Amino acid sequence: IKRTHPFFEPSASPPGGTASFRLPTAGDHVAIDIELACGDMLESLLEAVRGRTAFLAAVADDLTSQLKRALDLFALVGQAGETSDPLPVMYRPVRPGPEARGYEDWTRLIDVTRDSMEALRETNAQAADALLLRWRALPYVLFQRMALDAYAV
Repeated sequence: IKRTHPFFEPSASPPGGTASFRLPTAGDHVAIDIELACGDMLESLLEAVRGRTAFLAAVADDLTSQLKRALDLFALVGQAGETSDPLPVMYRPVRPGPEARGYEDWTRLIDVTRDSMEALRETNAQAADALLLRWRALPYVLFQRMALDAYAV
Protein backbone atom coordinates (compact mmCIF):
# COMPACT_ATOMS: atom_id res chain seq x y z
CA ILE A 1 0.00 0.00 0.00
CA LYS A 2 1.49 3.31 -1.07
CA ARG A 3 0.43 6.84 -0.21
CA THR A 4 -0.60 9.07 -3.11
CA HIS A 5 -1.20 12.82 -3.30
CA PRO A 6 -3.79 14.09 -0.79
CA PHE A 7 -5.34 16.82 -2.93
CA PHE A 8 -8.91 17.36 -4.11
CA GLU A 9 -9.09 17.48 -7.86
CA PRO A 10 -11.80 19.32 -9.75
CA SER A 11 -13.96 17.09 -11.89
CA ALA A 12 -14.58 17.98 -15.51
CA SER A 13 -16.87 20.99 -15.84
CA PRO A 14 -19.99 20.61 -17.90
CA PRO A 15 -20.08 22.84 -20.99
CA GLY A 16 -21.11 26.32 -19.89
CA GLY A 17 -21.27 25.17 -16.27
CA THR A 18 -19.12 25.71 -13.26
CA ALA A 19 -16.37 23.48 -11.99
CA SER A 20 -17.42 21.03 -9.33
CA PHE A 21 -15.38 19.12 -6.85
CA ARG A 22 -15.81 15.47 -6.09
CA LEU A 23 -15.32 13.94 -2.69
CA PRO A 24 -12.10 12.00 -2.41
CA THR A 25 -12.15 8.22 -2.17
CA ALA A 26 -9.64 5.91 -0.51
CA GLY A 27 -8.14 5.37 -3.96
CA ASP A 28 -7.25 9.08 -4.07
CA HIS A 29 -4.96 8.68 -1.06
CA VAL A 30 -3.48 5.21 -1.38
CA ALA A 31 -2.52 2.84 -4.17
CA ILE A 32 -2.24 -0.92 -3.99
CA ASP A 33 0.73 -2.74 -5.45
CA ILE A 34 0.48 -6.53 -5.22
CA GLU A 35 3.77 -8.37 -5.37
CA LEU A 36 4.00 -12.16 -5.34
CA ALA A 37 6.37 -13.54 -2.71
CA CYS A 38 8.30 -15.66 -5.23
CA GLY A 39 9.82 -12.55 -6.82
CA ASP A 40 12.22 -13.26 -9.69
CA MET A 41 11.46 -16.98 -9.56
CA LEU A 42 7.89 -16.49 -10.79
CA GLU A 43 8.39 -17.71 -14.35
CA SER A 44 10.40 -20.73 -13.20
CA LEU A 45 7.74 -21.67 -10.65
CA LEU A 46 4.89 -21.29 -13.15
CA GLU A 47 6.76 -23.37 -15.69
CA ALA A 48 7.44 -26.07 -13.07
CA VAL A 49 3.73 -26.48 -12.22
CA ARG A 50 2.42 -26.16 -15.76
CA GLY A 51 1.16 -29.55 -16.86
CA ARG A 52 1.18 -31.00 -13.33
CA THR A 53 -2.53 -31.67 -13.26
CA ALA A 54 -2.73 -33.35 -9.84
CA PHE A 55 -0.80 -30.55 -8.15
CA LEU A 56 -2.78 -27.77 -9.82
CA ALA A 57 -6.07 -29.50 -8.96
CA ALA A 58 -5.00 -29.84 -5.32
CA VAL A 59 -4.27 -26.12 -4.95
CA ALA A 60 -7.21 -24.75 -6.97
CA ASP A 61 -9.16 -23.60 -3.93
CA ASP A 62 -6.06 -22.06 -2.30
CA LEU A 63 -5.22 -20.17 -5.50
CA THR A 64 -8.79 -18.87 -5.65
CA SER A 65 -8.44 -17.64 -2.06
CA GLN A 66 -5.16 -15.86 -2.86
CA LEU A 67 -6.64 -14.19 -5.94
CA LYS A 68 -9.63 -13.10 -3.87
CA ARG A 69 -7.27 -11.63 -1.24
CA ALA A 70 -5.54 -9.59 -3.94
CA LEU A 71 -8.89 -8.32 -5.23
CA ASP A 72 -10.01 -7.55 -1.66
CA LEU A 73 -7.01 -5.22 -1.34
CA PHE A 74 -7.86 -3.50 -4.61
CA ALA A 75 -11.49 -3.22 -3.46
CA LEU A 76 -10.36 -1.31 -0.36
CA VAL A 77 -9.31 1.56 -2.60
CA GLY A 78 -12.20 1.25 -5.05
CA GLN A 79 -10.26 -0.48 -7.82
CA ALA A 80 -12.17 -3.79 -7.83
CA GLY A 81 -15.76 -4.83 -7.41
CA GLU A 82 -18.83 -6.18 -9.14
CA THR A 83 -18.38 -3.94 -12.18
CA SER A 84 -14.65 -3.27 -12.39
CA ASP A 85 -11.29 -4.83 -11.82
CA PRO A 86 -7.76 -3.43 -11.54
CA LEU A 87 -6.47 -5.02 -14.71
CA PRO A 88 -4.95 -3.00 -17.53
CA VAL A 89 -7.47 -2.45 -20.33
CA MET A 90 -5.48 -4.51 -22.84
CA TYR A 91 -4.96 -7.49 -20.51
CA ARG A 92 -7.22 -10.41 -21.34
CA PRO A 93 -7.53 -12.24 -18.00
CA VAL A 94 -9.44 -15.23 -19.28
CA ARG A 95 -7.33 -16.52 -22.17
CA PRO A 96 -4.20 -14.37 -22.36
CA GLY A 97 -1.80 -14.75 -25.22
CA PRO A 98 1.81 -13.65 -25.49
CA GLU A 99 0.70 -10.02 -25.15
CA ALA A 100 0.03 -10.71 -21.45
CA ARG A 101 3.77 -10.80 -20.76
CA GLY A 102 5.08 -7.68 -19.12
CA TYR A 103 2.00 -6.97 -17.02
CA GLU A 104 2.24 -6.84 -13.27
CA ASP A 105 3.31 -10.14 -11.74
CA TRP A 106 0.15 -10.48 -9.66
CA THR A 107 -1.86 -10.95 -12.87
CA ARG A 108 -0.03 -14.26 -13.36
CA LEU A 109 -2.03 -15.45 -10.34
CA ILE A 110 -5.08 -15.20 -12.60
CA ASP A 111 -3.45 -17.46 -15.17
CA VAL A 112 -2.46 -20.16 -12.70
CA THR A 113 -5.87 -20.01 -10.97
CA ARG A 114 -7.58 -20.54 -14.31
CA ASP A 115 -5.19 -23.41 -15.10
CA SER A 116 -5.94 -24.97 -11.72
CA MET A 117 -9.67 -24.96 -12.52
CA GLU A 118 -8.99 -26.82 -15.76
CA ALA A 119 -6.86 -29.35 -13.87
CA LEU A 120 -9.55 -29.78 -11.24
CA ARG A 121 -12.17 -30.38 -13.90
CA GLU A 122 -9.99 -33.17 -15.33
CA THR A 123 -9.47 -34.87 -11.97
CA ASN A 124 -12.65 -34.18 -9.98
CA ALA A 125 -15.65 -32.76 -11.84
CA GLN A 126 -17.73 -32.38 -8.66
CA ALA A 127 -15.02 -30.35 -6.91
CA ALA A 128 -14.64 -28.23 -10.06
CA ASP A 129 -18.39 -27.54 -10.08
CA ALA A 130 -18.23 -26.54 -6.40
CA LEU A 131 -15.31 -24.18 -7.07
CA LEU A 132 -17.14 -22.73 -10.05
CA LEU A 133 -20.11 -21.98 -7.78
CA ARG A 134 -17.71 -20.26 -5.39
CA TRP A 135 -16.35 -18.13 -8.24
CA ARG A 136 -19.87 -17.12 -9.22
CA ALA A 137 -20.66 -16.09 -5.63
CA LEU A 138 -17.58 -13.87 -5.24
CA PRO A 139 -18.31 -10.14 -5.68
CA TYR A 140 -15.69 -9.47 -8.36
CA VAL A 141 -16.22 -9.14 -12.09
CA LEU A 142 -12.94 -10.97 -12.69
CA PHE A 143 -14.33 -14.15 -11.11
CA GLN A 144 -17.52 -13.79 -13.16
CA ARG A 145 -15.44 -13.61 -16.33
CA MET A 146 -13.36 -16.60 -15.25
CA ALA A 147 -16.55 -18.56 -14.48
CA LEU A 148 -17.94 -17.84 -17.93
CA ASP A 149 -14.69 -19.04 -19.43
CA ALA A 150 -14.81 -22.24 -17.35
CA TYR A 151 -18.36 -22.92 -18.57
CA ALA A 152 -17.21 -22.47 -22.16
CA VAL A 153 -14.35 -24.97 -21.87
